[in-house]
Amino acid sequence: MSNLNPKTIELTKPPTEILPKDVAAPKKKHIGLKAFAGTYSANVFIQISTVIQGVFIARMLGPDGRGDRKSVV
Repeated sequence: MSNLNPKTIELTKPPTEILPKDVAAPKKKHIGLKAFAGTYSANVFIQISTVIQGVFIARMLGPDGRGDRKSVV
């Protein structure tokens, strides 16, 4: 293995031997309740809007346009 570049890392070593001792694992980022509530309410709003939109389009197209809506969705 003398022909290896000195900057090359051997893959046989475990990560604890490759990384310096003072390198810590990244800490988990906890989201706050405000961010969770905002994301959750946005997702609920999108789902409700999708259902209302489907009903609105179905009423607008009527029975004859049922295949048109189905081909789009």
